[in-house]
Amino acid sequence: MGTHFNVNGYAEDAGISTTLLKGAIKIENLTSGQSRLMKPGQQANIFKNIARISIAAVNPEQAVSWKKGYFLFDNQDITNIMKIMSRWYDVDIEYRNANKHDRYGGTFSRSSNLSETLHNLEQVGKVHFIMQSKKIIVTDQ
Repeated sequence: MGTHFNVNGYAEDAGISTTLLKGAIKIENLTSGQSRLMKPGQQANIFKNIARISIAAVNPEQAVSWKKGYFLFDNQDITNIMKIMSRWYDVDIEYRNANKHDRYGGTFSRSSNLSETLHNLEQVGKVHFIMQSKKIIVTDQ
């Protein structure tokens, strides 16, 4: 049934998310046997150790921005943003007095170097980054 969709599932994450861009797909939680039909513009989340599937409306462009060569952050907290940065740039993240609940948005090129991307993030919010070899320390200003 599905035509265009994106699946995001890393072992260290709490679950798996599937975002539908076009067509229709059926999602099934193999633990509970529950299944749901998705429409374009929806994201389904199946969390480890939880028997239900949650579906919500999302910006599908955010899910496939990686494929188009950019990061698209739409009202995301810094921990989610830095998880993506950590995976893309292969760096560790440490938080020191950082407000993890502040929300950020913006579009950044994946071909930019790490320091440029971090500088741009500093321009849009109350966050500061200290780079130490393969580690980024996230602080408030």
